Formats: sequence, structure tokens, C-alpha cells
Amino acid sequence: MKLSQLTSDQRRGIAVLAITAIAIALFFFYSARGEAVPQVLPATASATESSAAPKVVIYVDVTGKVKVPGVYQLPDGSRVIDAIEMAGGLKRGFNASHINMARRLVDGEQVAITSKKFQAISPPSGRKGIFSGKVSINSGSKSHFDSLPGIGPVLAQRIIDHRSKNGPFLKVEDIQNVSGIGASIFAQISDRLTL
Repeated sequence: MKLSQLTSDQRRGIAVLAITAIAIALFFFYSARGEAVPQVLPATASATESSAAPKVVIYVDVTGKVKVPGVYQLPDGSRVIDAIEMAGGLKRGFNASHINMARRLVDGEQVAITSKKFQAISPPSGRKGIFSGKVSINSGSKSHFDSLPGIGPVLAQRIIDHRSKNGPFLKVEDIQNVSGIGASIFAQISDRLTL
């Protein structure tokens, strides 16, 4: 049957069917392609922890030759230099070359910025220098500890190893936690020790 032999109503019906078929085909074509969905990357663990978990803080007592001594709240992992800056900086003219500014702080610690430092006595008969000043148990070297009565090179190294493994000492008496340093040795050296 030819298109010319159809009535106008029949031609209209065929046109409607053709348009409907084309519309359905276009609908399925575009739905099969899918929509562009923005890709959401999962947050990294550090970003999640930093936003969800509260930041850990420590409290440090800063005393001595600083402009504003006091107890300060600092982020965990802070260094001595950070505590000094929180306390307004060093007093004018104070030489802090004997202080380890890079040392990590621990919660509850006291940072005493004093003018006491290690002083070398001229060595008799070519021996190494003997230190007569106070020895910081948190920053003293092996030779500083070796200069203390009753402490030889072996105990001096144990003190440094203990400090490296367990972190800074919180009080002078804690040096007795080092193997080989008992009450009798502590009694001999306590007046020469400082944090």
C-alpha cells in the first residue's frame, strides 16, 4: 500500500507513531550513556584525624631569664625555642648558647632558662676538661656526665641511652631509673644535677 492511498487520519497516526518511536529511542540512547557524576575522593587518614581528633597539647612551665615566665600551653611536639617564644623571648643581653633550643618538650616539664652553664677547668697534665658546673640531665653530653663523681664513661653512656629511649627526665631524681645509679651515687651527684 502506498502512502498516497492512505487517508489523512491514517497518515497522521503513522506520523505520531514515528515521532513517538524516535522520542523513545532518543530517551533510551541518552539514559544508557549515563550522567557525569563528580568523583569524590576519600579523605586521607591525616586529614580525617586532624579534623576529627582534638589536637594534643602539653603544659610547660617556663622560668628564669625570659620576659614573661609562666605556664604555657603548647602543641605536642613543641621545642624549647617554642616555649621561650611563648614566654616573650629571652631577656635582653642573655646568652643562651648553652641551651639546646631544639630539644622536644614533654607535658608537665619545667624549662629553666638560667645563666648556669658547663664550665671547663683547665686540664691538669693534658687530661680532658673536667666540668665543674651543673650538668643538665636532659641535654648533658657523655663527657659532662663522666665528670660527675661516681659516674664513669659506661654510666654516662647509660644515662644518654636511657634519655634517648625514654625521652627527657621530668625531675632530677628520675636519673635513678638508669641502671647502675642507686641512692648512694645519686647522693654524691644530686647537687651537680639540673633539668
